[in-house]
Amino acid sequence: MTTVFFKVSIPLFLAGLALSLTACPPALDSGAGKLRLVLSGGGARAALSPDTINSLSYKLVFSGPGGETLSREAGPGTGALSLTLTPGRWNIRAEAFEEGQFFGLGETAVTVEAGKTAEAVLAMKKFSTVWYVAAGGNDITGTGSEAAPFATVNGALEAIAALYGASSFAWPNKGTAAAAPARILVSGDITTGLTGDNMVEISDSALYTTYPPIILAGATADDSENSIDASSDARVVYIVNADLTLGPGLTLTGGDADLGGGVYVEANFADSTASFTMTGGTISGNTATAITGNPSSGVGGGVWVGTRAADSTASFTMTGGTISSNTALSGGGGYVEANSSGSTASFTMIGETISGNTASVGGGVWVGTRAADSTAFFTMIGGTISGNTASSADGGSAGGGVYVVENSGSTTATAFFTMRGGTIRDNTASSSFSPTTHGKGGGVYVDSGGTFTKSSGTIYGDDDTTHTSGSDENTATTGDGHAVYVYSSPSKKRNTDAGPELTLDSTTSENWGE
Repeated sequence: MTTVFFKVSIPLFLAGLALSLTACPPALDSGAGKLRLVLSGGGARAALSPDTINSLSYKLVFSGPGGETLSREAGPGTGALSLTLTPGRWNIRAEAFEEGQFFGLGETAVTVEAGKTAEAVLAMKKFSTVWYVAAGGNDITGTGSEAAPFATVNGALEAIAALYGASSFAWPNKGTAAAAPARILVSGDITTGLTGDNMVEISDSALYTTYPPIILAGATADDSENSIDASSDARVVYIVNADLTLGPGLTLTGGDADLGGGVYVEANFADSTASFTMTGGTISGNTATAITGNPSSGVGGGVWVGTRAADSTASFTMTGGTISSNTALSGGGGYVEANSSGSTASFTMIGETISGNTASVGGGVWVGTRAADSTAFFTMIGGTISGNTASSADGGSAGGGVYVVENSGSTTATAFFTMRGGTIRDNTASSSFSPTTHGKGGGVYVDSGGTFTKSSGTIYGDDDTTHTSGSDENTATTGDGHAVYVYSSPSKKRNTDAGPELTLDSTTSENWGE
């Protein structure tokens, strides 16, 4: 039998660093024991002050012998507990709340003996959603606090996964898209921490299974002050079946890989999902290097987004930040590809800039499919694609700003570029090889099977074949489709500006030929 007694009393304990929920002792019967409980505000990672301990509300769960369980609540600074318990081993868990929001927890175990008083101390730990990484940090002795940062992002990810996966820890909304995100703040230039072929690796068996949503950003707001630099030895960020957001104040640079030199995003199990969101920061100076004998390599200098399993989904959403000065054979800035039956790969650009990237096809963005029943789409709602180049010395160059193609040969696969806003300007498609057949689509090139529609936004054109760098004009050195070129029978092209009021549809003849 369990009996609970209450007494209004809040003594402080452990040099003022704890709230003691103390006993109000009745006369004990010979078959029961008594418990004295202390909630400690210690903990190396996030010590809690007496004021904090006293301001929180608590939910306590006691699990004892024979499956016996009891639950109690204590308001901020208002009560003390005295428990008379059945003798045996008791596990105790306390969850702390601040104004109704989960704040932290503590766990311990204690043995209660008949006719005696047992004492248990719960070291409360604050639930922190922020981990710090800094040049000069330490993955072994660091705790991830600002005062004791980790040395690498992978060190922080390991700590996050351990806490998120702990069976005893109630991570808020664990396993769902609403799970509390973990934020990793990077200070200084991080050049160490290589795991395999990646500086940062977040790989999961399914979305939100091993990791919550991760936010990776700078400790300060200036992108130039904080970076993860792969020094051309590896890819910078690798995301598989996980959810990562790049925030402001951080530059990803120096990446070199066959796919996605800067960021690689893949969904590789049936029905799996991978997600990359860019709200700020910079992806710059990365390279996708082709591997001899592998025609699918050398793509996605800045970002590669793709699927590797049936019915999987990989997505990239850009609301802020810059993708610039990256290089690849295809998709200098970004490469989006659906590779598996029933899968979908997407890129939604809502704001900011993709500029100064270089590739043979798709200097800024490449989007396409390689499997039946797959879908790849690029939706441009806002932002600017500018100053990118599709250039090749041996042919095949097209789409200075954007290139869209359906590569599977299947009538059930679809590749779309839908433009609902934003600006495409100052891009170039050029080739020194057979210039009469290459160097088309200065702004946009729509290849076989691809579909392009424009309801708003602006794509600039040109009135000659000489590109004026820094101007608004998109230029195709052949004169074929300065603004847009559509490979079809017959082909379609638009050389003059396509302003916000002008609609275009690659499946119709309206507004082409100007």
